[in-house]
Amino acid sequence: IDIEAAEKRIHADTGITIEDNGTRHLGATLGTQEFKEKFLQKKIEKLSQELQILSDISVTQPQAAYTAYMWGFKSKWQFLQRVSKGSSHLFIPLENVINNSFIPKCIGHLASPTLREVFALPTRAGGLGLENPTKTATAAYEASNKITQELKRAILTQNTDFSEFDEEKEKEAKKQYQKEKQEKEKENVERVKAIIRGATAENNNNINEAKPKKKKEHDPPLLRALEIAADKGASNWLTSLPLERYNFALSKTEWRDAVGPLRYLLPPKNFPSTCACGAPNSVIHAQNCHLGGFLGLRHDTVRNTIAHLLETAKGCSDIEIEKHLTPLENDEKKRAPRTSNTTEGARMDVTALGFWGPLQRVFCDIRVFNPLAPSKGFKSTEAQKKDNEKEKKDAYQWRVKEIEKGTFTPLVFTVQGGCGRECDAFLKQLSEKIAKKSGEDQSSIMAWIRTKLSFALVRTSVVCLRGWRKKDKRKHTTDNKETEFAISTTETKALP
Repeated sequence: IDIEAAEKRIHADTGITIEDNGTRHLGATLGTQEFKEKFLQKKIEKLSQELQILSDISVTQPQAAYTAYMWGFKSKWQFLQRVSKGSSHLFIPLENVINNSFIPKCIGHLASPTLREVFALPTRAGGLGLENPTKTATAAYEASNKITQELKRAILTQNTDFSEFDEEKEKEAKKQYQKEKQEKEKENVERVKAIIRGATAENNNNINEAKPKKKKEHDPPLLRALEIAADKGASNWLTSLPLERYNFALSKTEWRDAVGPLRYLLPPKNFPSTCACGAPNSVIHAQNCHLGGFLGLRHDTVRNTIAHLLETAKGCSDIEIEKHLTPLENDEKKRAPRTSNTTEGARMDVTALGFWGPLQRVFCDIRVFNPLAPSKGFKSTEAQKKDNEKEKKDAYQWRVKEIEKGTFTPLVFTVQGGCGRECDAFLKQLSEKIAKKSGEDQSSIMAWIRTKLSFALVRTSVVCLRGWRKKDKRKHTTDNKETEFAISTTETKALP
């Protein structure tokens, strides 16, 4: 008996369709392997077309396109991977669009094989979260399979008694998955670091085959940049929504400069080879050059942001910017440590009353430094943070404690948004005080604070990179016009 023909004949007038190969079920498929693959191919083809449209949008709106990918589009193909077994090879077309279209148009640079591995890392590890779908499919399906074991058991046994459903086992499976995921992330980060070291060593060997090898190989710039980008708080600007009302929306130039040159030291486009100060220009030099006053702007923007946040904190009052310290008497100068700043005009960037304790004044001095500056040598970022904190403490702690009877907290930031240990403790205390006043969750407030500071540093770092440092062309043009106007006015008045 032809069962399929009989079924079709019975349901001919009911509108029910009989499928013998398979069918779609809850976003996934049931049926033969051939049917499943055809179904996935159609889905992935559609997703590739949608991503191509998003890539075209990223030419003019890169931040919005990246946010749409991370917060929306990415979950579409991840869902397919969780419900489809053995689908890695089917995602090659989607990866081609990501690598050959979305990344170049969004970031402004083609991704080399090494950079593609870097971009695939999560943002908290210094990457961009642009995972390769051909490498995540198997792990996504296996993780989903483990987490839903209890649910599958209940469905297969058709048990309607939900009291037997073991929620603890499901929670334990999720915890185990998170633990395994973190371990795999660490392994993957180490693997990518090894790739960077290997690629750099290979390039050096090809270029300098005749030169003797150095006794100690230092980490390549890309690897150091990756570690700095992995600092806590250094990626908040990257993962936040581009909300204009909070000034979180970046222009396409700001976005591409922040991602390419500042985060990964990629060569900026339309960038002069020589700085206005006369030195050879580079991304690292632009972050350290004092010509133009942009380093002061970067420092002052962070200072003003901290002061504004203190105004919203519960229990903080009498907030003052650039407060002069009490002048020292002669005997006080003699008692001061050798490293202490004893000058008459010494000032603190920000002070506030009631921060660490009731009616206790906190004195904060801010420093923003570039961990990749040549003067820093090859010290680790953490060691540089400690050195900067120590330098600030040596200069001001004795004077604040003994003369002002207050507490001193150095606020040390990297240009990418990371911060020192004491600064991190300061921000946690600040988030707690703001949370008490606003009634919001402290973790949300902490993320908000880091994001505000992150955008302040990113914007001013882009100004350091692109800011006009020359003092001749633009000003001379204006001055000439003003001079011509003054001459013509004088001539007019001199006419009889």
